[in-house]
Amino acid sequence: MGVAAQEADNGLSPAALEWMKINGLWRQTPNAAGMLLGDTAVYSELSAGFDTYRGSFRRPEQGDQENNLTFSAEGAEKLKKTYVWGRFDYSRQTLRGALYNASLVDPFRGMPYYVIDQNASDWNNQRYDLAFKAAYPASSKILFGIESSYKAWIGAKQRDIRVDSRFYTTDVKPSVVYSVTPRHHIGFNLHYYNLKEYSEMSVVNLYILQDAYEMYGLGNARKNAGINNGREGVYIGNNVGFGIQYAYDGAVRFLLASDFDKKVEDAQIGQMTPRDEGTVKDVQWRTRLQALYKGQTWSHAFTLEYDYRHIDGIEYVTMLNDSTGWDKLHSDVRSKYRTQRIGGGYTLFGNGSDGYRKQIGLDMMYTKKQDDYLLPASRLDYENLLLTVQAKRNYLLSARLQKRLLVGASVSYNFNLSGNYRYDGNYPDYPSVIGLMQSDIDYLSADYSLGSISATYSQRVNTHSGATAFAKATFTYSRAEEEVLGSRTYLQLSIGCNF
Repeated sequence: MGVAAQEADNGLSPAALEWMKINGLWRQTPNAAGMLLGDTAVYSELSAGFDTYRGSFRRPEQGDQENNLTFSAEGAEKLKKTYVWGRFDYSRQTLRGALYNASLVDPFRGMPYYVIDQNASDWNNQRYDLAFKAAYPASSKILFGIESSYKAWIGAKQRDIRVDSRFYTTDVKPSVVYSVTPRHHIGFNLHYYNLKEYSEMSVVNLYILQDAYEMYGLGNARKNAGINNGREGVYIGNNVGFGIQYAYDGAVRFLLASDFDKKVEDAQIGQMTPRDEGTVKDVQWRTRLQALYKGQTWSHAFTLEYDYRHIDGIEYVTMLNDSTGWDKLHSDVRSKYRTQRIGGGYTLFGNGSDGYRKQIGLDMMYTKKQDDYLLPASRLDYENLLLTVQAKRNYLLSARLQKRLLVGASVSYNFNLSGNYRYDGNYPDYPSVIGLMQSDIDYLSADYSLGSISATYSQRVNTHSGATAFAKATFTYSRAEEEVLGSRTYLQLSIGCNF
């Protein structure tokens, strides 16, 4: 409980807030009940910012330029015995020169059935994310909790073929923790969420015929010569899953968590007389081990994680029935998408009165991707190893008003171990092949370096207040080893207040 006591005297600085979240091992799991086993600090944080990306080293759907205006509010409160946490995030995003996306507000979410065109276009997007957690002690051994979230994302493509896409998810995770002894704890949670996305395509300039390509995976597509009459895409999905956790509280605290989720999402065309386009069965399994040791002078944090994701893409043969609408005549699995990630990290902290004095860490992430379209046979696969070294220093500039400067730097290098894309279909000259997929594999299988620096200035608002104001700046530069792929920069500026 040392962190919670510290905030009352010195205010909650950015480093202290970061350290509080690192200490809260259960906060990093989907089990809300476990929050009661850590520091139940009462705090609030407000921040607003602007960030921007520039450069050609990117996936084509991301655009040459991206600007984001953001606002975030987060806080935790005690309501008698119940501990409640909540968060709200808003962002207004502008993409410039985005390619090969004419339907989805998020083309990277694992849905292979969507539409692309060849017109580079701006996108105007808005995102609203709300989440809360609550934990209640039913007894000295049993804790109950619940987590819920709601997302509403809106996207609009600004050039023909124009798109108005609306994406929603509602998520709920009930949980329980049983304390076998004061040091041994077992947790369990359920997980359900519902997903919907409505994508309406239209053309303003009817005098120019616009070609669209209905994607089925790995460049396989059907050309739609002229979409001037519009097209409605409807995506509806449901996810069920569960998680289990085991924690030990001793000199070394550790928490082992494993989660399993299965989502089934249908892609349809039209709402009045829907035609089944495809279905994805998306299975994800995540396991993570966290360990933390707090000594007198130094503290040590260790993480090890494994993620596995498998998506089956099911396609349909349909026929229009004048009486009943579109009938499904046949269905089969035509594509498979597999992703494995193994990661680990170690961070050494120099203890301090304000979170930490300094930290240095090393992180590693191995990624293996193997995607197959079964007939006609096509494949995309790659392996990457990403290594990162990072360091931070927390300076006390003045004891008056607790003026502090938190500076950080990190260096990463991505080693590509293998990478290949092969298309064996009948239309190798389609833009879905020579444009989208070739650009994707060039980026995903690139060797690149990345460097980042950040600085956060903070101070108490006045001598009588526990509120701490802060201003933060971050700059990141990444560059591919192949000069033709170019580079990309990221700049973030934000201000806020913790109290």
